[in-house]
Amino acid sequence: MFITPKEYLLIIALENFYEFADRTVYGIHQVFEGRSKDDTNPAKREAIEEAKSEYDIWMNVTIPATFTEIMNAIFPYGKLHESPFYNIFFEWINTHSSMYYVHDSVISKVKLIELLNDLFQKRLDIDREDRQILIDNLKPVQVNFEALKKLVSVLETNKSDLLFRDKLYNTYINFIKDKEFNWIAKGNVDFAGAINHAYYFAQVLNAYPDASKKWETLLITFKTVHEGWLKSQSDSKTHYREAFLFCSGIGIAYNNYYKKDIVTGRKVFFAVFDLLIRQIRNSGSMSSIDYATPIQFSAITIGSFDADSGEVFLKTIMDKTDKIKYTLIALNELNEYGKTFSLSSEIKLSIIQKINAEFWIVEKKKSEAPLKNDLDNYVRLRDKALTICS
Repeated sequence: MFITPKEYLLIIALENFYEFADRTVYGIHQVFEGRSKDDTNPAKREAIEEAKSEYDIWMNVTIPATFTEIMNAIFPYGKLHESPFYNIFFEWINTHSSMYYVHDSVISKVKLIELLNDLFQKRLDIDREDRQILIDNLKPVQVNFEALKKLVSVLETNKSDLLFRDKLYNTYINFIKDKEFNWIAKGNVDFAGAINHAYYFAQVLNAYPDASKKWETLLITFKTVHEGWLKSQSDSKTHYREAFLFCSGIGIAYNNYYKKDIVTGRKVFFAVFDLLIRQIRNSGSMSSIDYATPIQFSAITIGSFDADSGEVFLKTIMDKTDKIKYTLIALNELNEYGKTFSLSSEIKLSIIQKINAEFWIVEKKKSEAPLKNDLDNYVRLRDKALTICS
């Protein structure tokens, strides 16, 4: 995308500010991160406490005040859309996402990114005139998950604006259809952040009275066809879309559960879950499609809001899928999130028998060195499952 010399200079200035703030808070954070509070050296203890205090000042006072001054300079009239630098600023801030920073060593960076995005989001939410202008002038190259997240927040603040809702829905559809679409919730990605992006789309869908119907139409359009004359070609983008849409479908249920509409939440959940189980069964030995993430989000949803349905949910996975990993993932999340979740002695015995009969398959498939982390994770899930069922 062509940018003017002034826009180019603005980006350099913004990046210089970001990099300076990042280096500063990282350096201060390193002073006390991982250091023992019981350190016997008085000087070290004093330095640790002083660093914590200084870090709080930077994150709660200095950076917010400085970034607010920067935004005041870029948007001098209060109205964001009146600035000629609105679009370039929006594009710049959306290049900074915390989703791909998953290690504890960069926690200060994650908090900085979230802080800057939150400060801008507050301005975006309250400027009523901005939302139409922004979405009308949004170029495809500017659309990413961070941009969509901000626009969903605007919609949640202005739920009665049906025109904005429709424009945002169409922006999502074009984004999902794009040949460069990419969504992964495993590996070096923050799982909660990735799931949230699917959930944001669910919020847009839930702004429509026929949310479930819209979702199912999208799934039919983009899902992987495993059998027959119209069988899909093996394509990673198609697989990303399908996993994303399944998580968005579960997100619709999650949203209804969250609003205390248990009846609708349960109805939507099991309709989506049934389609997910069918796809898993039809996929056969194909392992390149990430059905584990929708299973995991499904278990989190049931555990969080509908633990009484947990055993039915888990038994369905055990009976209708032939990969033990789905059972282990689901049980772990149900146990983690389901405060009232419990299992009958019958299903506990079935889980133990399934582990004893099938876990060797996981060990065989994950035996190579590059997959050791995967194997370690499933061993952990297995051991936890055996403890739950003992």
